Amino acid sequence: MIFKSRKLHFCLLLIGLVFLAYSNVYLFQFLYDDEFFIVKNSFLDSFLNLGNIFSHSLTGGSGYADSFYRPLQASLYLITNQIFGRQPWAFHFLNVF
Repeated sequence: MIFKSRKLHFCLLLIGLVFLAYSNVYLFQFLYDDEFFIVKNSFLDSFLNLGNIFSHSLTGGSGYADSFYRPLQASLYLITNQIFGRQPWAFHFLNVF
């Protein structure tokens, strides 16, 4: 029982240290490919675009064609955008998580 408790404490400490190490990222704006993945991506505007997310590339909603087929990432971006809007800190938190 003590071993399980120590293991849990170690895991929580490790998670806390990761969030602490990346704590400065929440203050930054979107960079580089975020413009195509998030800022200009119209697929993130509504849950009605969920079908498009699973049938197009990650940047399909931005009008660009590439080979980034990542429907899970785009779905998480959609949910994040619907809850928080296009707030950079929310997407940075999602990526650290």
